[in-house]
Amino acid sequence: MINLELPKTLTVDGIERPIDADFRNIIKINIALVDEKISNTEKGIILLNRMYGIDEKGNSNYLKFKNKQEAINQALWFIDWGKEYKEEKKPKLTDWEQDFNMICSAVNKVIKTEVRDFDFLHWWTFLGYLSERSECLYSTVTQIREKLANNEKLDKFDKKVIRENRELIFIKDENSIEFEAELFGSD
Repeated sequence: MINLELPKTLTVDGIERPIDADFRNIIKINIALVDEKISNTEKGIILLNRMYGIDEKGNSNYLKFKNKQEAINQALWFIDWGKEYKEEKKPKLTDWEQDFNMICSAVNKVIKTEVRDFDFLHWWTFLGYLSERSECLYSTVTQIREKLANNEKLDKFDKKVIRENRELIFIKDENSIEFEAELFGSD
């Protein structure tokens, strides 16, 4: 049977554990999870600390868990909008840190108010709003990124957008810097 409630807890060690389900928290987790300067162990600690929080004594709540891998799996399930997490090699179309303002603008357009003004907005609600975006800068940028990643032909509009918004189109990592230089030459 489908659960009609937004999850605010995750089951770890057979116990419902409260989580921080606010969209800002999950975006911070997503940023850490793709940071190449952070080790996998550190990423796991960041994920668990941010998802399950710190108790009133300043101790990480996840330290009480017997099965930390279950806690990680549950957190990744939650972040992936209730789907079983599968590590796949897909082109990176979104960088949560670089694209944050565009993403918020796209959500703002859907909800007709400033999303960052909310004291709390559940991650799944935020994802729902984001998935309902219509034509906007973020949609255009991700469509062009997808074409570039799949070596698809760019039309005149795409090329114009790239020329005028290079800093938005290319995700700033080593691969994109090399690709951008190859595409445009070094200037």
